[in-house]
Amino acid sequence: GTKDRGDEWVRTPIMWDAAGRDLADGALGDRIDRGMLTADISVESQSSEAGSVLDVYRVFARLRNTYPALADGAMVRHEVYNDSNSAFEPIAAWYRELDGQRMLVVHNFGSAEKLLAFERLGRPVGVLGEVLWDQQKGQVKMGGYSSVVFKL
Repeated sequence: GTKDRGDEWVRTPIMWDAAGRDLADGALGDRIDRGMLTADISVESQSSEAGSVLDVYRVFARLRNTYPALADGAMVRHEVYNDSNSAFEPIAAWYRELDGQRMLVVHNFGSAEKLLAFERLGRPVGVLGEVLWDQQKGQVKMGGYSSVVFKL
């Protein structure tokens, strides 16, 4: 949905089928962006499309449910790739830590590819977009608009 009318307007429901017969909109009143209710934005159409918005939500929800640190862990900003590093402005990186479990979450919000160096890389457990990593060198090459989650 669109946010130009406030936060509640971005919570437009997704249709279950492409025909639009199954839509849980009764309790939402008039705060629905009806322009978002199209056949291609439905569970039916996006379930079979790798990389769809629904697919991305499912992948990252599964990660969150698998790794307690992602769901409930303390968020610690990365010492290099954070909002104070103007050389890597489109990069957001942080750790999630809980009960000895440590995860590294990295997003490239820009369109340009970035080569990043890390002291330690673990096993990647979630990848979205074009991401290449070399654990020995501690390097991650991230394509534009990509994300990766490492278990450390």
